[in-house]
Amino acid sequence: MRKSVLFSTAALFASAAIAQQSVIDDAFTTRAGALKAAGLENAESPENKAIVESATSNYEILRENLGDSFGGFWVEYDENGNAYQVLAATTPVTVAKGYSENNRLEVVSVKYSFSELIKIRQQIQSSYEEQYRNGKSDFELISLYEGIKSNVVVVKALPEYKEAILLWLQKNAIPLDAVDFQEQDGQSTLMATIYGGQAIYSAASGIASTAIRCTSGFNVTIDTVITGAVTAGHCETVYPDVARNKAYLNVSPTPGSSTVGGGYIGDFLANQFGNGIDAVLYGNWGNVHTMLPKLKTSVNTYGSVKPVIPVDYSRIGQSVCHYGNATNWRCGTLSAVNSTEYFNGRPFNVARATFCGGQGDSGGPVVHGVSRNAMGIYMGVTVAGATNTCGASLGGSASKESIFQPLKPYLDIYTNVKIMTE
Repeated sequence: MRKSVLFSTAALFASAAIAQQSVIDDAFTTRAGALKAAGLENAESPENKAIVESATSNYEILRENLGDSFGGFWVEYDENGNAYQVLAATTPVTVAKGYSENNRLEVVSVKYSFSELIKIRQQIQSSYEEQYRNGKSDFELISLYEGIKSNVVVVKALPEYKEAILLWLQKNAIPLDAVDFQEQDGQSTLMATIYGGQAIYSAASGIASTAIRCTSGFNVTIDTVITGAVTAGHCETVYPDVARNKAYLNVSPTPGSSTVGGGYIGDFLANQFGNGIDAVLYGNWGNVHTMLPKLKTSVNTYGSVKPVIPVDYSRIGQSVCHYGNATNWRCGTLSAVNSTEYFNGRPFNVARATFCGGQGDSGGPVVHGVSRNAMGIYMGVTVAGATNTCGASLGGSASKESIFQPLKPYLDIYTNVKIMTE
C-alpha cells in the first residue's frame, strides 16, 4: 500500500495571531550553549580540535593504506568530553605509536570492510528502486545508509514491513548479519516554519492562507551581481497543488510558532526538490535588501559565514549544529553522511545528525560544530508527523535525529551560485 508523504507544515497557515508560545531554554539561544547542552562543550578545546582536524586530514591516507581492510574511521567523545579517533579494520593493523598516542587512536576489528558495506547498500538500493518503479514492491523503505560505527547497512521502514523486507533481502542474497533493520514510524517529516537563519515564510502571491514558515539558509550571489538565499526546496513545493512561489519576511516576535507578514523578498527559482535535492533559491527582488555573508549566532547577534565544506569531508561522530526559528541553535554529531531517504518512492541523498528540530526550522543553516563552515540546510526530523522533537514542553519525542541536505550537490549543479562568505 502506497502512503502519502506527511509534511508537518500542512497545518501551518498564515496568521497575525500567536498560535502558541514556544518555550525555548536560554541554553539554545547560542551555538555555544547548544554545544554544551549536547554534551559537546569541549568540542572546541584545542586538544579536541586537533584530533578532529587530524581525523579529517588523515582519513584518505588511512583508507588508502588499509585498502580492502578499511572498515571506517570516526571520532568519539569519552565520558569527560575528550575526543578520540576510532579506526575499524577487517584485518590486524599496526599504527605508528606516535600517531596513536597523539590522536588517542583506538583500533577495532570488524567483519565487513567499508567498500563491502557500500556494495551491499548499492545492491539493496538499486534492486529496491527498480521494483518500486515497476510497481512490484509490497513494502516501502524509509531510509538506507552505512552504519559505520556498527559495521552494518541500516535499513529503516515501518515495523509491519520487517518480515517482508528480511525475506526480500535473503532472496537477493544480502547477508542478514550485514543489515540492521530499524523500525521508524513513518517517513521523515520535513519541517517548514537578510541573514542566514532569518525567519521567512513562503506563500502564493496574495493568498495569505497558503503560507508556511521556514528558516533561510545561507545568502548567495548569482552571477556575482544578483543576491539571494538558499533554503529547503520543500518550503516551496510541500503543497504541489498551490504554487508557493514567493518568499516573505516573517516579522512575528515568535516566528517559531506564528506568522506575521513582512516585506516581500523575492520569487523562488531553481528548485531541485523534484530531482531528489531538497534545495531552492529565492531572489532578492531588485536587490532592495542588504544581504551580508553572516548568519545568526544568537537571537540578536550575527557572525561570519565560513566557506562551504562537503559533508562527506567530515567524520562520523564530529559535532554539527543547525539554527532554526522554532528551536534556535541545536547541536549533535554526524551519524550518517550519505543516507538515502525515500519520499513517495523518490530518493534523496542526505546526511543525518543527532540534533532535534521543530516546525519552522526547515531551510535553516547547518554548520560544522567547531569551525562553523557551511555544510547544509536543515530538512526535518526522523519521526512521522512530529511537530517538534526538542522536548516535552514543545510536543517532543524520544527521537533526536534529524536529516539535512548537503550544500555541495546543489552547488555543483548551479556553478554560478556562490555562498556569501567572509
